[in-house]
Amino acid sequence: MKPRRILLAQTLLSAPLAAGLLLSAVSAHAQPVQGLYIAGEGGGTLNQDQRVRSTPNFPDGRDRWKAGAVGIGSVGWGLGNGFRVEVEGNYRSMDYNRLVNSNVTTKGDGRRQTYGVMVNALFDLDIGKPWLFPYFGAGVGYGWTSTTASLVGHNASGGTTMQRMGGTYGNATYQGIFGLSFPVPWVVGLSATAEYRFWTMFGPQSHGVTSTGYIGGTQAVIGGSTTFNGTHKTATDFNHSMMLGLRYEFNPAPPPPPPVANTPAPAPQAAPSYLIFIDWDKADLTDRS
Repeated sequence: MKPRRILLAQTLLSAPLAAGLLLSAVSAHAQPVQGLYIAGEGGGTLNQDQRVRSTPNFPDGRDRWKAGAVGIGSVGWGLGNGFRVEVEGNYRSMDYNRLVNSNVTTKGDGRRQTYGVMVNALFDLDIGKPWLFPYFGAGVGYGWTSTTASLVGHNASGGTTMQRMGGTYGNATYQGIFGLSFPVPWVVGLSATAEYRFWTMFGPQSHGVTSTGYIGGTQAVIGGSTTFNGTHKTATDFNHSMMLGLRYEFNPAPPPPPPVANTPAPAPQAAPSYLIFIDWDKADLTDRS
């Protein structure tokens, strides 16, 4: 009987991938602040006119201060989810300008200094920009105002007086915070900040006053021979500060891995076939096989 070719098997040796892996390059977002950090900032500060009741001699009016300087240092802890808390020490200094009153012409000298400690709670926003992270927060604490200033006034009737103000007043404080953080790409954990703060101290604040002369009414004491002791009370204290600073994280989150380039899927390969030849009713492979 002639040999007969029988196809025993066809084996698939390889198969193409079902689909290629498609990855798009994603911008690297800095992680929220986590762990210990320190920050420092400084800049300019300006007080709104303070409503004042000054006794004796001077009529009521508004204290006006010149623009001054502010410095703040803080130590904080980031929770890793955008929230962080910190303790700050602050200092502000500004020169006295004058007492604003339509009936009296005044000229001031000296300065006021405020300092204190506050506890702040803040939240960092991820807006999808790896170079910019806005943040906002609020704080409460305690502060002191130290004033050493003098004031000379003249009224229309010729009265002249001089006041010397001094003393330190302490009370509770609170503030609102809004800022922008700019991560420094070549120093891991370091960020530059630009910040605005609204700060106020509860009042009325009270400082001691010694006055010489009289201009509170129509009578004028000539020669400044009359001296009075009293108080200089301010009912409002609203401060605005603009600052630039640096913040450093001791345990910054690791940077994200670099984006993976698109890799084309391998081309499908043809599955080879194998023909096996045997004689009829035998299991031995032929020479041809």
